[in-house]
Amino acid sequence: MKLEVILLVLLLCVAIPVTAQTELPLSETVEMENCSDQYKTDVAVPIYVLKGSTYELENRTVHIEIGPQEELTWYEGFIKVLIIIVITDSNGKITADFESYLNCDLENCDTSSQAAYLFWDHAGEERADKAGELFTDRIPLIVADDSCEVTVELVSFLPVWFLVSSFWREFESDSQCLLPLNGLTLEVEIDYSRTQEDLVESFQKASEYVTAGDAFSQEGELDEARSYYEKAKALYDQVNDEVQSNHMKERILQIDYLKASLHVDEAEKYFCEEEYEKAREEYEKAKIIYDQLVDTEESGRIQERIALCISYVSAVEMLDESIRLFEEAQTKYGQRWDAFEEAKLYFEKAKQEFDVLGDSQKSSECTTWINRCDEEMSKLTTVKEVEVEHPGLSWYGKLAIIVLIAGVLVIAIVLKRGLAEKVSEVPKRESDLEKLKQRLAKGEITPEEYEKLLSNLENMRKLKYRLVTGEITIDEYETLKSQLDS
Repeated sequence: MKLEVILLVLLLCVAIPVTAQTELPLSETVEMENCSDQYKTDVAVPIYVLKGSTYELENRTVHIEIGPQEELTWYEGFIKVLIIIVITDSNGKITADFESYLNCDLENCDTSSQAAYLFWDHAGEERADKAGELFTDRIPLIVADDSCEVTVELVSFLPVWFLVSSFWREFESDSQCLLPLNGLTLEVEIDYSRTQEDLVESFQKASEYVTAGDAFSQEGELDEARSYYEKAKALYDQVNDEVQSNHMKERILQIDYLKASLHVDEAEKYFCEEEYEKAREEYEKAKIIYDQLVDTEESGRIQERIALCISYVSAVEMLDESIRLFEEAQTKYGQRWDAFEEAKLYFEKAKQEFDVLGDSQKSSECTTWINRCDEEMSKLTTVKEVEVEHPGLSWYGKLAIIVLIAGVLVIAIVLKRGLAEKVSEVPKRESDLEKLKQRLAKGEITPEEYEKLLSNLENMRKLKYRLVTGEITIDEYETLKSQLDS
């Protein structure tokens, strides 16, 4: 539920509007056979305009007029085809325009050649853009501003061949051999300029990335969402849209904080379950993110939790080792006093660490184990204790005690032989050394590996003893332990 709420807030706080675009290019075919065939259109073209540090959409209006202006009264045909193209911005300011007339000219006034071409003509008017220039299927008319362009291409034209130019002296023209037309077909296309087309493609692609990122965010796929937001940000950076880029930066930032928060939640769960090593790993993942975000406050707080996990790992390992030593001491037939004493030292060291951590429950558990060690040690009686209690015994008395002990040992040996099978049935806790010997006997390790592991086992035991007796610190213990492990 927490993740869903955070994701909803993420999407609502930085929602980016997306405006649908007019599909360009727009293309139409204009066919003319007489003066009644007049083409006229006004098209609103949405374009991106940089205003300050971001782009805004505004319309360019494209106005186009195409049509014959004069026709023959005594024969089918027309001349003086007017073409007007005007591009204006949202304020009505003209950003590009064109006005001129198309007419047909007989090449070299040679009526036998039947070669004609279209050209831009004044046709008796004052304004005639491109006057005198040819208009062919290879030389189209292009009118453009910085955002959009209009292209008029010649598809076909049909001259009236049998009428000689002398019949057309009544029509004003830059040509001496004017020919009327029976048909004219043009292709008109409205499209973005190259620069605007790149902008449109960038914004459309960025919008797709944002949509994909939002979808992955709602599904909880944060890494995928972050990847798409980064792609969108890269496109906004390319077109220098700082506002939209900052929107993406904010989304990425919120995802990073959300990921860090989820790692912390997972770490806290492991910590409560006393899975301190797993908790430490999750805390470290969160800290990496906070370090990347340069959030020193959160990074410092998480570092304290990491240190706490490390301390707990050390304390728990100490407690586990203490319990192992205690159980091992219970199975020994000799030097049991020393074994319980060593276990007690480990329990006391573990208790000190839990006291520092403020964990009263674990500290109390250690106290219970310490008391058990004391109880076991109090049960043990050695020859040395007997000597301490009876320091005035004569040499004969001591000899008698020795003989008595020897007799007891002989009886024990005899009884042991009779009860060998029953004693063998009593389960014992295998020591690490016994396990190592079993691995050698089974062929799991070579004699060389056995000697090396045996040496490491003894060194580790000595190292732990040095720690519990205070000869070395925890940091020195960890360093020396890592050297043995390597």
